[in-house]
Amino acid sequence: KEAGDRAHLIAVLYNSVARYVAGAATLLEELGGDRADEIFVFGQAAKDQHLNSLVCMMTGRRLITSTGFTASALSSLALLVHEGECDRQDCLDLIRKASGVSTYSRA
Repeated sequence: KEAGDRAHLIAVLYNSVARYVAGAATLLEELGGDRADEIFVFGQAAKDQHLNSLVCMMTGRRLITSTGFTASALSSLALLVHEGECDRQDCLDLIRKASGVSTYSRA
């Protein structure tokens, strides 16, 4: 319920290493799949500002990049959501407030 009010997301993991891909994929599966108005970018890919700006322009979506999340942190978050210890919106808010987070928006 209230799914329409919540941000959907996809992972963009262009040059991320396998462990980031696995951790982020697990989290995204728990958070609701690939319908996106926000795109979350984790791992190495989050550090490429030029590429992220380009993806933001091409997709027209807000990009939230996080260099501060390890694969184990992503997996732990996924587990908390899966077990009902942390609700989906709280989890997204946590990611948005983490260290190393940048937001790209189309002007």
